[in-house]
Amino acid sequence: MIIRLGKRFKKAYKTRIASNKRLILQAKERIDLFRSDPQNPILKDHRLSGAKRELRAFSITGDIRLVY
Repeated sequence: MIIRLGKRFKKAYKTRIASNKRLILQAKERIDLFRSDPQNPILKDHRLSGAKRELRAFSITGDIRLVY
């Protein structure tokens, strides 16, 4: 599975995750888990609503999600 990182993700990663080693590790683990098992319940994968209803997201932490 190919994952492309958009500008908004790169900017958010730089400001919210890159300075925290624990979050870097957790983000990497969740992305790897998503690649191997996108339906894993740990990810809490869900469809978004409203203007973003065409997108889905999964959890990195309780308040950080990765939108795809």
